Amino acid sequence: MRMKAANLMWVALALTACSSGPAGGAGGQQGSKPLPFTGLWIAPESENSSFELDLRQTAERIEGYHAVLVMPSGRIEVALPTDGAPPSVSGVATTKSSATVHYKLRKGVGEGDATLVL
Repeated sequence: MRMKAANLMWVALALTACSSGPAGGAGGQQGSKPLPFTGLWIAPESENSSFELDLRQTAERIEGYHAVLVMPSGRIEVALPTDGAPPSVSGVATTKSSATVHYKLRKGVGEGDATLVL
């Protein structure tokens, strides 16, 4: 998966780096066909950042959580289902291979929009 983002805060580098497919995601089902954005998406690690999205797609609706580690400062920005807060990522699949999502940072002040492209 490749992501393009605009008007983003420090997490922008991590968002544009994501290029892997689901890694061990449970996979949403629509009949017998998995929904394309459901799963754990892990960006290739770099010396500057580590980034993951855990997404669930139901019909066109996408929701999920994120985790970012920015190095060398060691800054961590994470949102988990166990936090008891609403999902940090939400949006809609606009085609079979793209989606528009909105995300909110938990620790840092900020939010933004991103386009996900498979």
